[in-house]
Amino acid sequence: MNYYVATDGKATNSGSMGSPWSAAYVLNSKAPLKAGDTVFFRSGTYKKPWVSGEFYIMRYVGTATLPIVLRTYPNERVTLVDMGLRTVGAKFLHMYDFEIMHSMTVAQRTNMDPLNQDASSNGIDIQGAANSKFVNMVIHDNHGLGMGFWTNAINSEIYGCIIYDNGAKGIEGVYG
Repeated sequence: MNYYVATDGKATNSGSMGSPWSAAYVLNSKAPLKAGDTVFFRSGTYKKPWVSGEFYIMRYVGTATLPIVLRTYPNERVTLVDMGLRTVGAKFLHMYDFEIMHSMTVAQRTNMDPLNQDASSNGIDIQGAANSKFVNMVIHDNHGLGMGFWTNAINSEIYGCIIYDNGAKGIEGVYG
């Protein structure tokens, strides 16, 4: 089934094109997605008020023949700002064509305590996302990791992504 997200969407909506969900509802695994479902994000900038320690966890589970797909609507641009995305226990989750960034400037990231970085400062941290795909994404200007890709992301792949200007210049060196 196809569902939709828009910048003015709400968690209480149906997820249809005329009644889209919010990005937070989908990215924090609250939407009732099943194997084979596709969620189209409509054009726009989706910004979460950044709070240290707050991030979204995606736990969706699809199958080899029916993955759960999160993607931008064809020929539209979607930017996710300050989301701090993480996958935990996800399987057969496919993400396509998103721009993921943090609103913190390079000057603000300079001389920050690198040990004080948390998942809310990351672009996307892929932990335990077996058999998943992250394709044609642009990930930049995140204080923490641009894209973390851990050993428990078994049989997963990153393809065609552009990842740049992530991390922080701390007192002891450069991190990220």
